[in-house]
Amino acid sequence: MAYSGHDVVVASRRVLDSDAPMTSILGERSKLLEKLHGKNFDVVFDFIAYNGADVLAANECINIRKYILISTTWLPRFFGFKHAATEIPENGSIFTEDLPKITQKYLTGKASAESAVHKIRKFGRKATIVRFPVMTGSGDHTKRLHFYRSRFLDGNGIIVVDDYNHDVQIATNLDLARALQIWIERHDVMKAPIWDALPPEHISWKKFLMLLAEPTNIAQSLFV
Repeated sequence: MAYSGHDVVVASRRVLDSDAPMTSILGERSKLLEKLHGKNFDVVFDFIAYNGADVLAANECINIRKYILISTTWLPRFFGFKHAATEIPENGSIFTEDLPKITQKYLTGKASAESAVHKIRKFGRKATIVRFPVMTGSGDHTKRLHFYRSRFLDGNGIIVVDDYNHDVQIATNLDLARALQIWIERHDVMKAPIWDALPPEHISWKKFLMLLAEPTNIAQSLFV
């Protein structure tokens, strides 16, 4: 959006590796809100709200015309819902799978943040939720693709549980950024409380791994 002439401010704990013409503010969330207190923004994309209090604090501190909470498509799945845009009931956060404590904390926090968005919408605030899929691309701190490629190169094979033919839906952060810009500029983004950013296209898990393996010249027999 910065390259398209928008005045962009990025508030983050991390220094961004970008030459885009934008203002960068560094700090923890509480300090960032102090620095942004009373400022006006047409749109706020909130990637680092991890509970309902975070959502409420941002909307109290900053004058926001449109508030967009970035959540995750994992949320409905792990609470037992099939559709990626299903609203999570406020008292219905019961996991259907055995998850690590840190994952449970992340998902219950995002569920709380989403509930806060629904509440402020009822009071007339222009707020909505975008659930992101698994992403990769420049600056991906999870290093998912690096993990798979490192396993190809160490020669120990890839173990796939259950079935190679499970579908994979993944997006690059650059594609999602472009889609978000088109979405915010051309659509009435506040007409729905939840938007699903999961791409409709998908490939099999095995094909996904084979595409990753191509640059390494690893034979198909590597897969076990």
